[in-house]
Amino acid sequence: MSGGRARASAPARMPGRALRWELDQRLKGVGQILNVLRRLPLIHRAILRLREETQTNLHSVPVADFMASVERAGFFSADHYLDSVRKDQKIVLARMCEIEDGT
Repeated sequence: MSGGRARASAPARMPGRALRWELDQRLKGVGQILNVLRRLPLIHRAILRLREETQTNLHSVPVADFMASVERAGFFSADHYLDSVRKDQKIVLARMCEIEDGT
């Protein structure tokens, strides 16, 4: 021994896929992640645009028609919902329905 550190031997190659294939797969995965990250601003803008269109369309639906559609779809009953909200919320919702009905 010459006083230096013992040199670790390189791990033996295992039979199977080539080392190049392993590297290509890792780089492909990194490339896919980078592509997704690069597209995030575009995806974000598309989501915001869809949300805005949905809000605009939803606001154009009369409240009474909307509530009837929700009940027909079986999500909840307006009467059950009204039982669960506070008194001041009931008043506001009733006024909104009156405005929509034209009374």
